[in-house]
Amino acid sequence: MFEQISSYMLPTGKTADYGAGNGEFMRLVASKFPELEMEGWDIVTDDPDGQVQSYDGKHIPREDGYYSQIYATTVLHHVEDPKSGAKEIVRLSSKRIILIETIAGDRTGDRTKDWNITFVADYFWRLAHKSSEPVPGSYLTVLEWIELFVKELGCQLFTFADFGNDQKTMTEKHVLLVFEK
Repeated sequence: MFEQISSYMLPTGKTADYGAGNGEFMRLVASKFPELEMEGWDIVTDDPDGQVQSYDGKHIPREDGYYSQIYATTVLHHVEDPKSGAKEIVRLSSKRIILIETIAGDRTGDRTKDWNITFVADYFWRLAHKSSEPVPGSYLTVLEWIELFVKELGCQLFTFADFGNDQKTMTEKHVLLVFEK
């Protein structure tokens, strides 16, 4: 995922990893972009280094526009209400939002079946990796993500990429969405 987002990262400024989990990815980003002032946030933190901060899942205790950029890699479909998560990301960012999001596949042509296939794959990945992340399966379509960030939250779509099924062991489809404020 680092290669998928790195060319869209601003090289300096306050940056948040939204849904940082154990902090491993956040530390990779920080090592490649040493000029960033990094913070990681998650509702469940299993960070052995104690760098990822916990919050209530609704409000991160920072003022509006505190971060130059925020990234969230395969996170928002884990939020019970992805719209509220998106609103919080937009509130906190002053310039750029970088998302990699899981999109329910389109194998059967039946959205409910495809959602269920993706949900089960995601659920068992979490079990295999002993992750404590919730899996409500709040999957939106690409168009729904774009409409949420552009039409409802006032961002501009900077770029989009469809990575398809980019993980060999998973049947999930991933997309990159980069928004500017």
